[in-house]
Amino acid sequence: MRNESGKITTGFLLFIILFAAALDASFQLFPIYMRYLDFKNVVNSRAMEFSQPGTADSEEKIREALMKKAVELDIPLDREHLLIDFENNSTHIKASWSIEATFLAGYYKRKIPFFTEITKPNARS
Repeated sequence: MRNESGKITTGFLLFIILFAAALDASFQLFPIYMRYLDFKNVVNSRAMEFSQPGTADSEEKIREALMKKAVELDIPLDREHLLIDFENNSTHIKASWSIEATFLAGYYKRKIPFFTEITKPNARS
């Protein structure tokens, strides 16, 4: 008769290690991704908010509101990576940034790029 208890223990140990790594990754990525989704919703709502045709005032108001929201959500968004265009009765907003996530208690770091681009029709004539 063979003793296979060592194989079961090794397999279980490997499962526990992989499960712990996946759990750690999910705890790191979930808040980052939720902040991304919150910011994307704000960008979507701001794309239709202003009805004055292409004035710099409207663009600056949108930019300031989005930059303020990015600071609230702890998103490292630079002003030059936030593009706002008004053309052909639509508002086009494009934002990009990257966040460094740390995994396995700081032993593994990865820069995760985020990108949101919204084009919405507006009430401009």
